[in-house]
Amino acid sequence: MKQDDVLDAPLTEKGKKEALSITPIPNVGLVVSSPLSRALETADLVSNIQQQHPKRICVEEFREINGLLLNAKRSCVGELQDKFLLWDFSQLSSQQDDLWTSELESQQACSERGYHQGFCWLMHRPEEYIILVTHGGLLRFSMTQHSNTKSGDGRLQRETEERRPVSKRFGNCEVRRYQMCWDDEQVDSSSSNGDINTKPTIRLTEVDFNTEAEESGAEVESSI
Repeated sequence: MKQDDVLDAPLTEKGKKEALSITPIPNVGLVVSSPLSRALETADLVSNIQQQHPKRICVEEFREINGLLLNAKRSCVGELQDKFLLWDFSQLSSQQDDLWTSELESQQACSERGYHQGFCWLMHRPEEYIILVTHGGLLRFSMTQHSNTKSGDGRLQRETEERRPVSKRFGNCEVRRYQMCWDDEQVDSSSSNGDINTKPTIRLTEVDFNTEAEESGAEVESSI
């Protein structure tokens, strides 16, 4: 990545082919993307093959682990608006990328960002079916290292199939489907001033496509 580093790296030709190969996902009410151009390009390609026109929102907090590399730095809002005409960029924190630094963001900070400002934001959305286009590093830290996210496996067992572990890192342009819900369990953590802060636990259950979850209208997130 250092050898090929470039500011807000665009999607490669291979990436475009991978995005176009994704099977259409029905009933999508919202598409959410990282503000990095390669994710937005992927989201547009995936949205176009849906033959639907869902709302598209760019969310700052779904960017890849931040800092150090220029491919982790986004373009300014004006450039993104000119390039991605169908997107709502009102969730971005500033015109220029003021969040990027020359030092790499810690895994803990990335995990907290993905949980609190990412997954919790999704849980408050009214749409039932959402496509999320984000990055492998962010998903890995948010889903496996944060104490308030719990991943489970709700996929059907097939005797001839060797199932991928739910904790395995996402591959390039890999699509997985999750049912998201708040857990009844509340995780308490003490702050430095002695107050108790309660954070809701988010449970992410991986499910198959075209399963009972879809038929019952359960809330499902598809991540790329």
